[in-house]
Amino acid sequence: MTLSEVMIGSLLAGFIILAAVSMYVNSIETWDHTAARLNLQREASLVVEGMMDEIRESSHVVVTNPGRVSLYRRTTGSDSLMNVYSYAGTQLTNQSGVVLLDGVAALTFVTPNQKKLTIDVRLEDDMGTSGLSEDDQGIHIEAVAVCRN
Repeated sequence: MTLSEVMIGSLLAGFIILAAVSMYVNSIETWDHTAARLNLQREASLVVEGMMDEIRESSHVVVTNPGRVSLYRRTTGSDSLMNVYSYAGTQLTNQSGVVLLDGVAALTFVTPNQKKLTIDVRLEDDMGTSGLSEDDQGIHIEAVAVCRN
């Protein structure tokens, strides 16, 4: 074997190793981003489903502004406040001030008749390059619930 054959063989082996490492790093990054988005989706879905359950238990809802809704239950003689959900900044909180969701980009509550409520929530995952919004992807959930009581 001559020195030139060894150098060419080393160069080819280097290219193959570089390609394999690049593919491995890419797949790990994709896995991490997908897992983070899945966790965000799961968390948001659980919160919205919990809100929907409470809305179904209420007798009527009152939207004071697009980011705030109050749930009422009819009791003997009057209505009692069940819960209040508010969106301020990037957080969705309940009546007790507990943060249910963080990283909320947009949230609106809409009710045409105080019996049917539409919740539209969008969360940003910010899993891309920091400082660049073009590679960020969001989670969007829209749900509708009807008061049953």
